[in-house]
Amino acid sequence: MDARAMPVLMVRLSPGQKAFMEECKTFGEKYDHEMINSFYNYWAQENRSGRKMLFEMQKTWNTAMRLKNWENRSYQYDNEAAKLRLERAKAKGKTTGSSAENAAEQKAIAAQREAADAKREAEMEEARKNSISFEEYAKTHPDSPLAKMRGK
Repeated sequence: MDARAMPVLMVRLSPGQKAFMEECKTFGEKYDHEMINSFYNYWAQENRSGRKMLFEMQKTWNTAMRLKNWENRSYQYDNEAAKLRLERAKAKGKTTGSSAENAAEQKAIAAQREAADAKREAEMEEARKNSISFEEYAKTHPDSPLAKMRGK
């Protein structure tokens, strides 16, 4: 569908939702827009009373680390989907090239995935070292929109 033809939905956001959206937008250079939107849409869900968002009900919260996990899981699901497509293509006999070429290609892909996984794991470990609980963040940043929102 052409982006110009897509309908625009007007939604009123609470001050807390706006603050959370602004925080998510700060990661726009590191992650793609679509991923940040899906992350925001999931974590900004309100509880039944409409007083808290899902992320506010977590015991601890670190947006940077949660986004990294979100990216890793989407990468994992994308890989699983790719493996399933490859298996289906093999079952239908649609693979091309010799078996040696396919094996070499699969080994190269596996090596790339392992390197990417190791890099992500190192980044996650670094993020874990730098994470603090939401309460600690609120104490050290009392003027932040998230701390103000949590105090309400």
